[in-house]
Amino acid sequence: MRLNIFPKLLLTLMVTFSTLLLALLLVINWSFRQGFTDFLWQKDLNSSAAVVTSLENFYQRQASWQSIRNNPRKWAQVLRDSSESLSFGPPAIRPPPPRPPRANLRPPPPRPPPPGAGHSSGQQSLAERLILTDQNRAMVFGPHQQRKVSQWLEIKLADNTVGWLGVIPLELETDDLASSFVEQQFNTVAIFSLLALLLTASVSALLARFFTRRINQLAIAAAKLASGELNISVPVSGEDELAQLSSNFNQMASKLQQNDTLRKQWISDISHELRTPIAVLSAEIEAIRDGIRQPSARRMESLYVDVQNLTALVDDLHQLSMADQGAMQLVGSHFDMRQLCAEQQDLFSARMARAGLNLKLQVTGGLQFDIFADRHKLAQLLANLLENSLRYTDAGGQSVIALSTEQNWLKLVVRDSAPQVADADLKQIFQRLYRADKSRDSASGGSGLGLAICQSIVELHQGEISAAQTSLGGLAITVLLPLPEHNSTPVPLTTTE
Repeated sequence: MRLNIFPKLLLTLMVTFSTLLLALLLVINWSFRQGFTDFLWQKDLNSSAAVVTSLENFYQRQASWQSIRNNPRKWAQVLRDSSESLSFGPPAIRPPPPRPPRANLRPPPPRPPPPGAGHSSGQQSLAERLILTDQNRAMVFGPHQQRKVSQWLEIKLADNTVGWLGVIPLELETDDLASSFVEQQFNTVAIFSLLALLLTASVSALLARFFTRRINQLAIAAAKLASGELNISVPVSGEDELAQLSSNFNQMASKLQQNDTLRKQWISDISHELRTPIAVLSAEIEAIRDGIRQPSARRMESLYVDVQNLTALVDDLHQLSMADQGAMQLVGSHFDMRQLCAEQQDLFSARMARAGLNLKLQVTGGLQFDIFADRHKLAQLLANLLENSLRYTDAGGQSVIALSTEQNWLKLVVRDSAPQVADADLKQIFQRLYRADKSRDSASGGSGLGLAICQSIVELHQGEISAAQTSLGGLAITVLLPLPEHNSTPVPLTTTE
């Protein structure tokens, strides 16, 4: 039979609380019996000490135990002479005064039993549990149960031992009064335990219902999420583990919804990016095939450029796909980052100049910029940043490559002049196929994958990349890469040296 979580949780709480209550009941019963027994035993010892004093006085008067040996009356007198005024049982009931004889009167009631005859209640008094022996442990008076004696009290006279008084402990099981008292206390505890058990059952049911209600909410929401309903969330209440689980579930649902939206947008953007150059190529080739246009060198060069752009776009998509799968391989080597920046400056200076831009390289003097990383990937990183600056910076402006160190990081900044990027665009600038200027197409504004590739390369090197506005009036892309002694790149670097 399949049980839901509610009966399981309720049964668990009930069994746990019932076990605790049962253990508590047994401990309380044992503790009470032990404490009650110790109390009676201590009381018997105190009374027995008074009897020892009375026996010492008796022995001082008689100089022997002969008169008390097997003499219940004398023994009872000694007990009555003690400060505790012990007796064999309850005080004797005095008979009523004699009445004149009358005819047809019933016989008088029987007299109470003599001392030492025991009680119908089963209670065994202290007097019946005392044993008196002489100095040689020979029996003087008392029950012949020396083996049951728990403690012997010494009877001394002038520093000489003249006898011993043995005390037999009271057995609750054989004493009706004590046993009845213990049983009464046990019943009282049992009743309270039963009430506590009923209260525990009610509280357990409420707690189980409270916890399972929140778990059921998560289960229902998870089932809807699995069926494709991504726009869902569960209420978060409290700060416990279930509240944290609910919060994590909401974050997961939100992330899945965001990823689904990005996936759909990603597919739409890719199809658009691929459709445009393919349509251009198809139209050009069809026109040449139909004889509308002649396959001149200029027209063939244009077709070649379109093919190269399409190839670059496919390569970028493949590279991002490899990065997502964790399959992008890094080939590590030691090199001077300053030299790599200088090489990229030389490559882009002519193109920047034709676009009316001035490219500068600023390197903090007196510092070493040796780094262990994938030189090819970092060259691609810097090239993508400069290409982005070239495409989006207005003519007459400038681009700057700044290289420095910051604590345990190598800091690379590529900043340019106007136009400036809005704050809202700064948060999305590293998204794939995102362009701050929506009017730009792949021919004029690139594929929109360059900065996304830069982010993947930096993350593979365990670095950080960010975008901000700059004082030049344009965009500043900051890249932080760990220096060799602090490089903890999780992706293994294949060393070429």
